[in-house]
Amino acid sequence: MAIATEFELTFGCGHVGTIDLSGLPADRRGGRITYLQETGLCGDCFVSTREQRRERERRSWVTARRKETDAEATAWARTGGYAPLSGSAKQVAFAGRVRYDLMRQLYEWAVQDGHDPVGYARVEEIAKGVDQARWWLDQRPLVSECDTISDLVELLEAAAATRDGQLCENPA
Repeated sequence: MAIATEFELTFGCGHVGTIDLSGLPADRRGGRITYLQETGLCGDCFVSTREQRRERERRSWVTARRKETDAEATAWARTGGYAPLSGSAKQVAFAGRVRYDLMRQLYEWAVQDGHDPVGYARVEEIAKGVDQARWWLDQRPLVSECDTISDLVELLEAAAATRDGQLCENPA
């Protein structure tokens, strides 16, 4: 007598269906049936939850990438002599990435491309003293619209001069 390869069962999702296990060795079919009955999904449920699984995987990838960038930004700030940022944990993490990206892009433009290495040195010197995470977050739109390094220097000098009494949108 041949060992059965098709089984009708109630899946873990509650639906009843027939499953073909001819692709599995006979001694492994019992374990697969138990799994499908306890936690397995029928074909329809598997397809309908595919997008949810993909979204979870995407979020976990984004979270992992963000942690890598945070670690990179923290190491860069520490070795570069930048002041540790103050604010909530979320503000500090996001502002650290913003500061890192801004200064890296500015370095590439000013120093590596040779546009204004002296201006970059001024900006970097002042930026090292701006330790409020909220400042980096609030000024992000303005910084991206600065036409010259002198505009950025003006923003940073204002932050350095009024650091403690500054009003902003993101209170710590």
